[in-house]
Amino acid sequence: MPPARIVDDKFYAQCQECGVWQEVFPVVAQVDTYFEFWQAQFLCCGRQQSAWFTIEKADDEVH
Repeated sequence: MPPARIVDDKFYAQCQECGVWQEVFPVVAQVDTYFEFWQAQFLCCGRQQSAWFTIEKADDEVH
Protein backbone atom coordinates (compact mmCIF):
# COMPACT_ATOMS: atom_id res chain seq x y z
CA MET A 1 0.00 0.00 0.00
CA PRO A 2 1.48 3.39 -0.96
CA PRO A 3 2.37 5.83 1.81
CA ALA A 4 -0.21 8.56 2.31
CA ARG A 5 -0.25 11.91 4.12
CA ILE A 6 -2.45 14.95 4.66
CA VAL A 7 -0.91 18.42 4.36
CA ASP A 8 -2.92 21.64 4.64
CA ASP A 9 -6.19 19.71 4.19
CA LYS A 10 -4.94 18.13 0.95
CA PHE A 11 -4.42 14.40 0.51
CA TYR A 12 -1.22 13.01 -1.01
CA ALA A 13 -0.12 9.50 -1.95
CA GLN A 14 3.33 8.30 -2.96
CA CYS A 15 3.84 6.08 -6.00
CA GLN A 16 5.36 2.74 -5.06
CA GLU A 17 7.35 2.65 -8.30
CA CYS A 18 8.93 6.11 -8.70
CA GLY A 19 8.35 7.64 -5.26
CA VAL A 20 6.62 10.78 -6.57
CA TRP A 21 3.99 12.29 -4.26
CA GLN A 22 0.78 13.38 -5.94
CA GLU A 23 -2.43 14.96 -4.76
CA VAL A 24 -5.30 12.48 -4.61
CA PHE A 25 -9.01 12.79 -3.95
CA PRO A 26 -10.20 10.07 -1.57
CA VAL A 27 -13.76 9.05 -0.79
CA VAL A 28 -15.13 7.64 2.44
CA ALA A 29 -14.89 3.87 2.26
CA GLN A 30 -15.78 2.89 5.83
CA VAL A 31 -16.90 4.55 9.06
CA ASP A 32 -16.84 3.37 12.64
CA THR A 33 -17.53 5.05 15.97
CA TYR A 34 -14.31 7.07 16.16
CA PHE A 35 -12.73 7.02 12.68
CA GLU A 36 -13.45 7.41 8.98
CA PHE A 37 -11.39 5.40 6.52
CA TRP A 38 -10.93 7.10 3.17
CA GLN A 39 -9.56 5.51 0.01
CA ALA A 40 -8.02 7.14 -3.04
CA GLN A 41 -7.33 5.42 -6.35
CA PHE A 42 -4.60 6.91 -8.52
CA LEU A 43 -2.55 6.00 -11.57
CA CYS A 44 1.22 6.43 -11.76
CA CYS A 45 3.93 4.56 -13.66
CA GLY A 46 1.22 2.66 -15.53
CA ARG A 47 -0.09 1.09 -12.31
CA GLN A 48 -3.45 1.60 -10.65
CA GLN A 49 -2.69 2.19 -6.96
CA SER A 50 -4.75 2.69 -3.84
CA ALA A 51 -3.96 4.79 -0.77
CA TRP A 52 -5.81 4.76 2.54
CA PHE A 53 -6.30 7.62 5.00
CA THR A 54 -7.60 7.30 8.57
CA ILE A 55 -9.43 10.39 9.80
CA GLU A 56 -10.37 10.76 13.47
CA LYS A 57 -13.88 12.07 13.92
CA ALA A 58 -14.35 15.36 15.77
CA ASP A 59 -15.69 15.04 19.31
CA ASP A 60 -19.10 16.34 18.24
CA GLU A 61 -19.37 13.63 15.55
CA VAL A 62 -18.82 10.73 17.96
CA HIS A 63 -22.11 9.26 19.17
